Amino acid sequence: MTEGSKNKFVERRGGQDRLLRIMSGLGIIGWASLLVAMIVVDRAKPDDPTFIPNERIFEMTGTPYHLRTTWDQELLTAIFYLLSIGLVLGIIGLAVNSRRHRRRGDYYRIHLVLLTAISAVGILYYLIF
Repeated sequence: MTEGSKNKFVERRGGQDRLLRIMSGLGIIGWASLLVAMIVVDRAKPDDPTFIPNERIFEMTGTPYHLRTTWDQELLTAIFYLLSIGLVLGIIGLAVNSRRHRRRGDYYRIHLVLLTAISAVGILYYLIF
C-alpha cells in the first residue's frame, strides 16, 4: 500500500438512510415545540404596566380594562410540557445520532445538542423559579 491510499475508504452509504431522516424529523418537531413554547411565553407573561392603552376605547365598548400583573399558571404548565417534549425529542435524536456516529467523518448534529440544552435550561428555570 502506498502512503496516500492508507487514509482512503470506500463510502458505502447510499445517501440519507432511515436514521438520518429520523434525526431530521425529531429535530424539526422538537424545534417546532420550542417555537410554540416561546410564543406561549409571550402570552403568559404579565402585562406591561408602562404600556397604557387609551382607556376611552374600553369605556366606549363597555369592556373593563384589566392589567394582569402575574404569570398565567395554566400557560406556564403548557410551556413546561412543550419544553419537556423538546428535551425528550432532543435526547432521542442524540441517541439515534450516537448509533450512527461510528466513522471519523461522522459528527453530532448541533441542532439536537442545542435543542436538548435549551429545553433543559428552560425546564430547570421553570422548576427553580
